[in-house]
Amino acid sequence: MYVITAAVVIAGISILVQTFLVFGIFRAVKESQVKLAAFAENAEPLVGSAKQLLAENRPKMEQIGDRAVEVASAAVEIAGTAREIAETAKQQAARIDELLTDIVDRATVQVARIDGVVGDTAARVQNTTAAIEKTVMKPVREVNGIVTGLRAAMAVYGKGKRPSVQHVTQDEEMFI
Repeated sequence: MYVITAAVVIAGISILVQTFLVFGIFRAVKESQVKLAAFAENAEPLVGSAKQLLAENRPKMEQIGDRAVEVASAAVEIAGTAREIAETAKQQAARIDELLTDIVDRATVQVARIDGVVGDTAARVQNTTAAIEKTVMKPVREVNGIVTGLRAAMAVYGKGKRPSVQHVTQDEEMFI
């Protein structure tokens, strides 16, 4: 019997606690409802303005979208043209490289030829100069020797005496 009474008292206390909890939840919901109503009142004009702004600017946004599509297609076209230009430039650079290589090769061959011709010409000029010197100078020396001999003979026979050592040395120095 005490057990039943204790159970009833515990059940009563738990119902009372649940009542306070439900009342607290009710008050929290009521406060939230008031705050939400105030927010809804403030947000309603904003939502209306946003709808109006969206309705007013929809044609402009569609134009912007259309222009964006046009710009994208133009960009694709420009990129294709740029690729073609790059490919053409690459081909032209290869051709120029081939041409410059050919020019350098030909110039190298011509420089080698010119070097050979100049070397050969210099050797011939040197040989010719040596031959002329040998051919011209030998008779000049011989004639000079004869003239010196004749002078000495004339001096000896003309004066009757031999020239002095100093005079002979001076003649030889002039010859050298």
